[in-house]
Amino acid sequence: LLADPRVDMLATQEELPQSNARPDKESNLMALAHIADKSPKPIAVFSMSTLGINDYGRQFKKRCRLPFLEVTHNTVRALKHLGFFSEAVNKHKERMFEQRKTSKTIGPKARGLLTAKKVLTEWESYRVIEEFGLPLAKALLAADVDEAARAADEIGYPVVVKLLAPGMTHKTELGAVRVNLKSPEEIKLACQEIESVFRKVNPKVKPDSFLVQEMVCGGVETIIGTVHDSQFGPAVMFGLGGQYVELYQDVVFRLAPVTAEEAGEMIQGIKGFPMLAGFRGNPPLDIESLSKAIVAISELAVAGKEWIQSIDLNPFISLKENGKAVDAVIVTKQS
Repeated sequence: LLADPRVDMLATQEELPQSNARPDKESNLMALAHIADKSPKPIAVFSMSTLGINDYGRQFKKRCRLPFLEVTHNTVRALKHLGFFSEAVNKHKERMFEQRKTSKTIGPKARGLLTAKKVLTEWESYRVIEEFGLPLAKALLAADVDEAARAADEIGYPVVVKLLAPGMTHKTELGAVRVNLKSPEEIKLACQEIESVFRKVNPKVKPDSFLVQEMVCGGVETIIGTVHDSQFGPAVMFGLGGQYVELYQDVVFRLAPVTAEEAGEMIQGIKGFPMLAGFRGNPPLDIESLSKAIVAISELAVAGKEWIQSIDLNPFISLKENGKAVDAVIVTKQS
């Protein structure tokens, strides 16, 4: 069977031994395990029903390194996903080969930020991300309250004001964000309030500065992120953002980098996709720009795999036209 080119995998019906009553069965399974060690084609053993496992079975399985699956439909599902995984690995190898010929690189300024500290501030994260063409909400850095008011005048009201401090990743939970500010007076009051709240919670940490950002209204909050896995390398993640990501955990992952087609599959792969496609008469959002953002972040993760542990854009606001990142955190591999 294994020599037949039309056969891609082999599943044989047999139970995991529960006692030493059938030495012939055990010898057959051990022989099959020996064949599996040398075969390029996957081999599995399955039982027709759920039998459980005892100590004897556990000890036998340590000697006989075969996958013992239970129930026919579970076995078929497992082998189906094994086939999907094989296809995904082959596609990934092809992408990596192509990516080596057209790969983007991180510039010296961004590389300097990634090698300087463990957690980049939002402003520093933007400086790295913008090199890969990701659309960002307009923002300016302000050293004090007066500069924040001038920055708001330049950006145009309404604006958002955030406090930046070393190591800070969850600004909203720390009360370090004020939104929909419409005048210099509101800007100054907001800066004083968030700095006061932060100092009470973190008396030993000195705030860096204020970030003044345009207020992006409407759209749907999504999350785009990456993580560097020790075994698989960079992976990109997409899902509904803001509070939804923790509430519903509606996210999908792919190995990075991804193509525009794969990014589109990721977008359609979440349960909340109808919210992006035009739910209950709402206008559909710009899926193409969202797809481009996922591709860009995946390319950044690959280009910076030597330095970047994770990237978190939460939220990236998807709009009817284009979309914008309104928050970002990059965690590096620095100790």
